[in-house]
Amino acid sequence: MAKDIRLNSFDDMQNYHDNTFDVLNVADGDTIYIDWPDNVARRGRTRIRLLGIDAPELENEKHQERPLAQEAALFLSDLLINNQVTVRLEEDRELHRDKYNRLLAYVFLARSGKMINELMLENGLAWPDTRHEHKEQEKFKAISKAAFRAGKGIWQLSDTQIPAYIDLKGIME
Repeated sequence: MAKDIRLNSFDDMQNYHDNTFDVLNVADGDTIYIDWPDNVARRGRTRIRLLGIDAPELENEKHQERPLAQEAALFLSDLLINNQVTVRLEEDRELHRDKYNRLLAYVFLARSGKMINELMLENGLAWPDTRHEHKEQEKFKAISKAAFRAGKGIWQLSDTQIPAYIDLKGIME
C-alpha cells in the first residue's frame, strides 16, 4: 500500500502543482471543486481542501450549521466561481490527500496571485487548522491573530463554536 501512496502523491504533483484550473463549484468555506478528473479519488472532477484552514461547517447529517458557515461559503463562491485558480502543493509532503481523498493545497487566484487560504483567514471566515502540518502554520496563525484583534468575521461573535482541535492559544493571546 505504501507504494501506491507514493505513486498517487507523484501523480498529484504532476497533475496539479503550479497548474491553473477552472473552479466548478464551492462545497463550503474550505472545499472547492476544479475542472480536472481525479484519478486517485476516481471522480470526474477534483475536490480540493484548502490546506491549513478550517471554515465553519454547513449543516449536514452529522451536525448543525455553525455561525458564519453560509457567509464563508458565499465569500468563497463570489471569489472563485467563473475564475481560474492556480494550485500549489507542498513539494516535500509525503501525502497530498486527507482521509476523504481531498487534495490538500494552497489555492491562488490566477489573475492576482492572492492566496485564497490567507484571504479566508484575513476575513475571519476560517480558523488556522493544524491537523495537517504545513509550512504556512505560523503565518496563518499570525493572520488569524490580526483578524481576531480586528474582530472580523467569526471573531466578532460571542460564541464562535470553534472546534476543539483548533489551537487558539497563539491567536487569542
